Amino acid sequence: MHLQELPQYVAIDIQEALEERFMESEAMYVRFLRKLLTSDDYKLMEEAAEAGNLQEVLRYAHNLKGVCATLGLTGLQAQFADIVSLLRSGDYTLPQLQAKLAAVKNDWQRTLQYIEQLESA
Repeated sequence: MHLQELPQYVAIDIQEALEERFMESEAMYVRFLRKLLTSDDYKLMEEAAEAGNLQEVLRYAHNLKGVCATLGLTGLQAQFADIVSLLRSGDYTLPQLQAKLAAVKNDWQRTLQYIEQLESA
């Protein structure tokens, strides 16, 4: 799959990311997108959630929000921002948090599947 096809499947702003953060280098951008494939932050966030360690969930969700913003992954960035806001508010139920984590899990996995299919630029 070519990079320019990605927005058909994933909420992403490639142009902004390329212009603002990657000096218009598609090769560099694809390299950084592929780094998500080996990142442990999402897995560690899930493990923290399973262990009930909400401070760690917050930490990893915040990290992932920033990474997604840098990469122009607007959909995931918004979902991680929602999780961060929810946890920081302290005003939520466990089912609310679990629903947000379940929603982001589906999008995260789908996004990684498409990134895996990217051709080198």
